[in-house]
Amino acid sequence: MVFARFPLASTNGRSVISVQRERPRPCRSRHVDEQIAGMRKLYKQLGWDFDELGLIVPERVKGFDRLIVMADTELTFDRAFDVCSHSFPCWRHRSCDKNRKHSTKDERHPKSGVYAIWVRDSIETDSDLRGLSADDIKRDGSIRTMTALERVVLEGIFFMETGGHLDRECVTYCTGSRYKDRGVPGARQDNEKFIIYWRDRSSKFPTLGPRRVIAV
Repeated sequence: MVFARFPLASTNGRSVISVQRERPRPCRSRHVDEQIAGMRKLYKQLGWDFDELGLIVPERVKGFDRLIVMADTELTFDRAFDVCSHSFPCWRHRSCDKNRKHSTKDERHPKSGVYAIWVRDSIETDSDLRGLSADDIKRDGSIRTMTALERVVLEGIFFMETGGHLDRECVTYCTGSRYKDRGVPGARQDNEKFIIYWRDRSSKFPTLGPRRVIAV
């Protein structure tokens, strides 16, 4: 894992993610209020709104220790990805480009109201879900998984806290989001670059898997 030596500064007036000088305690040792404060810090440095009005935090489940708060109703995938691209090397497939009419349908989105989710505090995807296709997840009906926007925000908070990146060996299959043409967003690291691209809904292989979420 790579750690930044000093916080990043604003670049040409663009908001960037500043890496903390000291790594915080593991998420399993942090209380809810402490994790919300960390999310608020990220939002503040990026100039995003953080409105806790109506926020309901789901009950914490053993093994799910990372709290992600989606507290800006104007937050979009493009805004979140742009911040990442200004903060560290990023790339996204042209089908995911903001200039193409290729929007996703998301299981959850802050435009419908602020919310919070719990996810596993792990660098790689949930091992028990790897090898399942998006169609498998949908047929099961009982598994709630991360959206593309949530995955980008998770990348941001993890980078702020550690200077490192997620999905170094595996790919997060963002099955909580679906493209209109049956594609599903995927996120991973490749040669120190954060990549967003797409997979088919029927795709399945050992290193491709969703991240389960605990949501209200």
